[in-house]
Amino acid sequence: MVDFSKPEVKEKKTETFRKAATYYVQTLQCRHYNLPYSTGYIICEFLNLVIVVLNWHFTNAFLSQQFTTYGSDVLKDYRRDEDYKLNPMDVVFPKVAKCDFHKYGPSGSLMRYDIMCVLALNIINEKIYVYLW
Repeated sequence: MVDFSKPEVKEKKTETFRKAATYYVQTLQCRHYNLPYSTGYIICEFLNLVIVVLNWHFTNAFLSQQFTTYGSDVLKDYRRDEDYKLNPMDVVFPKVAKCDFHKYGPSGSLMRYDIMCVLALNIINEKIYVYLW
């Protein structure tokens, strides 16, 4: 154990405090010491804000101007007690679509079938975009 009552330990402790205080005072006197770092940090934070706003607008444009009210419409839909309701998630992300399917028939000619296709990825996308909203 170190005995702090010894004079040489007290001198070393005092010298350490003196060096720390001198460094602190010099740093305070030189206020532009961290100015480039802090300026760069503020600029980066501002650019982060710009990116968030641009992402919001691009997503809104991608979803046909329905992203701004998407989350609130989904919450309103869950609170509504009706037998038939049009889910806003189905409007933005339809789960089924009409597909044209071409197949060669028994005679070798190309036959066209109209079928209903399930868009499984939209089931996941609607939940992701509610979370993002």
